[in-house]
Amino acid sequence: MDTARLQRNLAKKARAVRQLGPKGLVLEAGLRMGLGHNRQVEQEMFGTTYIVDRRSVRDEGPGQVDMDDGWTYALIRESRVYLDVGCNVGQFALLACAQDPDRQVACIDANPLALAVTAGNLIRNGFANRTHFAAGFVSDAPGQEVTFFTFGTLQGGSSHADHAPGAQGRSMTVSTFTIDQVCAGLDFTPDLMKIDVEGAEVEALWGAEATVAAGRPRILVEMHRVASRSMLENAQLVVDWCAGNDYEPWYLTTESRLTSAEMVEARGRCHLLLLPAGSEYPTCLVGIAQRTSVSEVEARATQRSRR
Repeated sequence: MDTARLQRNLAKKARAVRQLGPKGLVLEAGLRMGLGHNRQVEQEMFGTTYIVDRRSVRDEGPGQVDMDDGWTYALIRESRVYLDVGCNVGQFALLACAQDPDRQVACIDANPLALAVTAGNLIRNGFANRTHFAAGFVSDAPGQEVTFFTFGTLQGGSSHADHAPGAQGRSMTVSTFTIDQVCAGLDFTPDLMKIDVEGAEVEALWGAEATVAAGRPRILVEMHRVASRSMLENAQLVVDWCAGNDYEPWYLTTESRLTSAEMVEARGRCHLLLLPAGSEYPTCLVGIAQRTSVSEVEARATQRSRR
């Protein structure tokens, strides 16, 4: 991947956007991107209207808030350098850029179609100069090829066929790299890392040890049970990784240290926060329950700032 060339192209496209006209984006060249017959819609965030792919619009209606939305956003608000591993269509990447004009963001996804949506949103709205993109499957074994089960921009694509039922057996071949390779190539040292890789959590962590040692980031990991690895086995691998890297795992549902993998063995999906050993549980997360919305977290933060 020629990162410098990609960044130049992204910046050029971002500068082309001049204003929002009545029928779409008016470009310096006089071209018009309409909003009615394609996938672009208006979305207001933090008092500003953005033009985004409708697949990236966050729905906070009944049953639509994801388990980790509140936790992820609360942690993003306190970060300066955010790495989104398994970004899909970039809902959190867009939020991260819109919420803080100085935050640096890097996005990784194995599905190039989903990553293209992420990049398009950030380019279109003028965030290209502080964002990075890498397409590939994160692993501890770079330079290999894996079968990645997905279709279109399907959320939840996975290297485990049983864990991506929406793909209905459809797949693509994807090359592997490590988080360490990506971060070293970008000179990028995150203070927050979100890992959502549908069953390949510990492999991603094994391939991130140099990055973790350099920046000691907070790491939010979405844990999964897959056919080839139970939640107990997966959690134990992450517990062992923490022990070997001077980290401690916290179970977000109970706001407590994960002292044993058995604490989550009955879960099909859960979320752990990995913190440098000796760290206190982040104040920003206290009282945030599973499926708390981004809007609720923002309202809480605004109220605290006014006190």
